[in-house]
Amino acid sequence: MTSAVELATTQPETNMTTDNYDGSDFCDSPLVDMGRFVLVVGVGTLAALISSVVNLFAFYATAVWRRKQRSHMLYVKLLTFSDAVLSVVYVPLITVDRVKDYMESVALSDLWWMSYAPLLTIAHITKTWSCFLLLSATFERYLIASKSTRFMHIVRRRRPAIASATLLLTAVTSGAVFYEVKTVPNEYCTGVNKFTLDLTDLARSPFYGTVFRFYLRNTVTVFLPFILLALLNAGILFTLKGQERRASLFRFASTDHKVRIRSATRMLVLVVCTYLGSNSLNVALTVWEHIDFDSLFFHHRSFYAYGTDLVSVLAVIACALRFPIYVAYEPDVRAATMSLISSIGTCKEMRPAKASKPSSHRSLPSAGWIGSEFDRLAVFIAVQGPNAREEQSPTTYTSTANILESIASRRTEIDDSEAPSDHFPDSSKCHSLLAQAHAF
Repeated sequence: MTSAVELATTQPETNMTTDNYDGSDFCDSPLVDMGRFVLVVGVGTLAALISSVVNLFAFYATAVWRRKQRSHMLYVKLLTFSDAVLSVVYVPLITVDRVKDYMESVALSDLWWMSYAPLLTIAHITKTWSCFLLLSATFERYLIASKSTRFMHIVRRRRPAIASATLLLTAVTSGAVFYEVKTVPNEYCTGVNKFTLDLTDLARSPFYGTVFRFYLRNTVTVFLPFILLALLNAGILFTLKGQERRASLFRFASTDHKVRIRSATRMLVLVVCTYLGSNSLNVALTVWEHIDFDSLFFHHRSFYAYGTDLVSVLAVIACALRFPIYVAYEPDVRAATMSLISSIGTCKEMRPAKASKPSSHRSLPSAGWIGSEFDRLAVFIAVQGPNAREEQSPTTYTSTANILESIASRRTEIDDSEAPSDHFPDSSKCHSLLAQAHAF
């Protein structure tokens, strides 16, 4: 069974609905449904162009903008690239298909038939890879939200390996699309209908065509990711709501560190919501195809045609809607966007953001330091010496108290994967040192 994106383009008969088919000769050009034409060419193309530009810009912001890359942005970086490629492919794969029929252009038709199989394969791969990347990022964020430190640090340290594994799984499940369809001459027709599509011998084989292509692929790339993302997203929202409720009871629960964590969590939750919303119709149509394909295709053909078109359009709309989410919650994308707007207004060249310089005042040692924050704190207090109170200003001890309070709060509630939990000192020791610091 083909996916909804493929069904919108690979089945020549879906270009006609039972409502507008007048029994004309098979070689006549299909009648153009203006409603579907406006939906696919007007709305879909506009969304695809916008999505291509903004996602390429978001990829630049996350991959090039910062000289020092942040590993937790790996999934978002790859997702923006995948979404950009999917949006670019939409125009030659979906839009040109409708335009060639509307204009009855033989040259455009020949070009489309020649490039159809590669473009379809790229569309399948990018759409599936985006889904797997979202699933990987959501699972990691769920571990962070649920304080599962044992698995969280394993997942953190293996982000590149996990991303590579998702690409490999995508190639296995969707890469073979290239070998499943072929363009064959239609010996009875000329013009835009001189070619037609047919399944290859591989796709017609019982095991591959039924077991792998029909059941396994749809389970792995459609049903299972949709269900898992919905469950993980609900779990994250429930956990985040509980954390915010507890945060109102403790002053130290609203540190900048925790705010950044929750901001990243909200960003991912909203991005997953765009995927779930845009794929709900695709899942519904796929389920219907599994249950009763003949009823869907022959008795509800008009609905099926509009539905497959809408699935393709919703996919690129979801890609475009993710950019405002990145701008709202991701500092790198927001900074790059503001810099672009500023450079347009002042005609200056955009420059990558430089890493912030270390503070000049005396503080905890950081450069080249090996050890936990508690080790740094102990060395810092030892360096000050017993007579440091008379030599140093009160601001030094205020800074020490702030550091101690920060460590105590981080020990109280571990939120992110910046360091394993055993890197933090015992909470009672932190509060004891905190009391001593305030005594100064």
